[in-house]
Amino acid sequence: MREIKFRAWDNKAKEWIKGFAIAEGGQLLIDQIGTSITFRTGFSLMQYTGLKDKNGKEIWEGDVVKDMFGEIFEVQWHKYSAGFTVIKKNLWNRDLREDDEVIGNIYEHSHLLD
Repeated sequence: MREIKFRAWDNKAKEWIKGFAIAEGGQLLIDQIGTSITFRTGFSLMQYTGLKDKNGKEIWEGDVVKDMFGEIFEVQWHKYSAGFTVIKKNLWNRDLREDDEVIGNIYEHSHLLD
């Protein structure tokens, strides 16, 4: 059975959001210090693919991966195949594989996709 997990990136503060739940209306319910709850918008939500890379690291939507030939791809949800794929500059995609290696993510390491 595939583990369902999410992570969130704060687009304004440029940081990962810790301890969150999705609230009604797509806002993010935050409890960062265990005592306060706030609503936040302007975030990007990513899902865990259920796969780990060749080094045992979890592969998430929005990750940047390198294949065995040194090609660099972004991990994305592909609505037509209803699954996670890797895409290169919006032109070429293939299935995500466990022999790929996570080398970053699109928020902190977008330069890797250039």
